[in-house]
Amino acid sequence: MFEPGTVGFWLLLSIGPVIGLAGGVFGTWNSLRKCTTQAQRRVMWKWTILMWAGIAIFLTAMLLLPKPWNWLVWVPYAPALIYSITRLNREMAAVGYAGGCGWGGCDSGGRGGAKH
Repeated sequence: MFEPGTVGFWLLLSIGPVIGLAGGVFGTWNSLRKCTTQAQRRVMWKWTILMWAGIAIFLTAMLLLPKPWNWLVWVPYAPALIYSITRLNREMAAVGYAGGCGWGGCDSGGRGGAKH
């Protein structure tokens, strides 16, 4: 049923990237939506562009480099991703972003403390 060359195979192969892209768009939208000040929005837009560009470069390199060399792309990518997320969190904290309040919001005992 899911053998190369069948419609089911190609359909299944295309569902993963579509779900991944939709998740990225949804996460980006939520992060930008939760920004309450212009300074927060400016920092979030900067990091949104950097992260989307970095992930696009990583995926392009994974697809274009021959195997097994394409796996070496993970060596700079993983530490760069960790560093970028940490830096984004620091910059957002510096502009007063509470973030991470959980599903119930910050007024229901979440970590952030500020009401959104």
